[in-house]
Amino acid sequence: MPRVPTYDNLQVQQQELPPVRQEAPQHLLQFAGLGGAEMMNEGQNLEQAGRGFAQMQAVQNEATVKDQAAQFVNATSTVMNDPQAGYLSQLGANAVKPDSDNVTPAQKAMQAIQGIRDGMMNSLNDPVQKQLFKQVTDQHIASLNNQIMVHQAQQTKQYEMDSSAARASAGMNAAIAGYNPMLSPDNQSVDFKNNLSTQTIELSHQADVLGLTDPDERNKFVMYGPHGNDGLLNTYSGIVGHLIDNGQSKAATDFFNSVKDSLPATAADKINNDLKTALTKDDSLNLSLQLQGKSLNDQRNTLDTMFQNGEITAEVHDATMQRVEHNWQIGKAEEAENTKQVLGNAQDWLLHNPGKSVLDMPSSMYIALKSVGHLETVEGFANSLANKTTQDDPALYMALHQKANDGTLSETDVLAARGKVSNAHFNDLMNTYNALNKQDAKRMNIDNTINNALKVSDVMIPVKAAGLNPTAKPGTDAAQEYATFQASARDHLLQAFQDNPKLSQDQANNIIRGLVKDRVLYGTGVFGSSWFQSKSKGYQLTPEQNSARWDVPDAVRAKAISALQARGITNPTEAQINQVYQLAGY
Repeated sequence: MPRVPTYDNLQVQQQELPPVRQEAPQHLLQFAGLGGAEMMNEGQNLEQAGRGFAQMQAVQNEATVKDQAAQFVNATSTVMNDPQAGYLSQLGANAVKPDSDNVTPAQKAMQAIQGIRDGMMNSLNDPVQKQLFKQVTDQHIASLNNQIMVHQAQQTKQYEMDSSAARASAGMNAAIAGYNPMLSPDNQSVDFKNNLSTQTIELSHQADVLGLTDPDERNKFVMYGPHGNDGLLNTYSGIVGHLIDNGQSKAATDFFNSVKDSLPATAADKINNDLKTALTKDDSLNLSLQLQGKSLNDQRNTLDTMFQNGEITAEVHDATMQRVEHNWQIGKAEEAENTKQVLGNAQDWLLHNPGKSVLDMPSSMYIALKSVGHLETVEGFANSLANKTTQDDPALYMALHQKANDGTLSETDVLAARGKVSNAHFNDLMNTYNALNKQDAKRMNIDNTINNALKVSDVMIPVKAAGLNPTAKPGTDAAQEYATFQASARDHLLQAFQDNPKLSQDQANNIIRGLVKDRVLYGTGVFGSSWFQSKSKGYQLTPEQNSARWDVPDAVRAKAISALQARGITNPTEAQINQVYQLAGY
């Protein structure tokens, strides 16, 4: 193992340390050669420079503290005066009630202010500035604290008033609603008495909060309440009014008599007048009901006699007279309206059922007519309808259909045509009007198909070729003949739709083309033979005449039979062959 050598004597000889030279700072050496006077001057200069530096530092500290103080004032102003969250903006319970941690809004405001001050002080590094800032803000915090305490005291008082007022209002409303008209005022339920007592106690407490010690002032406050309309007087008048509104004037009178001595004279007079008015209304209503069934003159005489005998007051007499006269006028108006309704329904039924008499009406309608005394009136109306001319005016008929196309056809227009057009055309106009009025899609579709068929250019070509003029001057023979054609076209197409509800537009067009061709009917010649058979244009014949056997050419007949047999009709009838012939438009 290696061995560390040891020595008994020092291995290095001791020597004396070298001398060290220290030099004074240069800014001090500059005074070394100065005499006493010069040294004194320089000392004064240094002292003056020191005072200047201290003064500059003080100015800087003051500026910094002022800036910080201004920021502190702005920040705390938000805590105090913000319109939404500022403490001074909080009223009533919001300024008083503590949160779940039992911290009041006032304490929260002071904590926020102190927190702002602490944060701003921590941002200052200079001890002098911190001290100055604390001195300045201490004064401002004391002022804010005083504002908070004053506001808290005011709002605590307001909170007590609001809470008490809410309890008093609840008691008042419950007392008004809970008064039992079947019981006397002294025997009301415990709940009613408790509610009334609650209101009285709370009103007295509010008087205490406001410092009202004078007995007259306190009584007035309890009677009228803090707002003039929420004291005991409002409860009493509310109970009376509630009973009057429910037709219980007797109970209202009993209650008023039990409290009137405690009411101010003017208030008692007002309630008493309301009661008199209500009692007059009740008496007049009951009396008018007793007089029902008598004539107006009898009712008037009865009321006059009762007043002269002292059985009713002048107020009841006048109020009841107004009631019976008003009821009579209403009855007359209702009677007139009912008569008008019955007559209107009967006349409308006759107009919609040409050829019918009063005896054909539904029994309920007949009985109603008899009850209003106008059976003979409607019988005369029915007879006048039956005697109206049956001549037809196709121009008027088609003009009204044009109004229907334009959307301007009215029921008055249709009813005015009664007797000027045939019954069939009148019924068609009524059906068209009702379809427009009720937006009957099925009927409106039929009318659209007919109107389209009368406008198609290749349909109008044979029409014009047959000598018909669609643009003839109104009132001329040509215009009348074209209207006759249009009316006949409607008749035939309406019949075609009745036979075949799925009639297409092309089929409708073909029917109109066929109406301008000559038609020869079998059996119209001499002795029913084919000699000198009648010939007419198709539109000059009725649908019934056109449904008879046509003189169908052999070639067309063969085509018609083949078409019918192809549809499964083995032995077609003459009517079926004629229909194919018409629809084909040959």
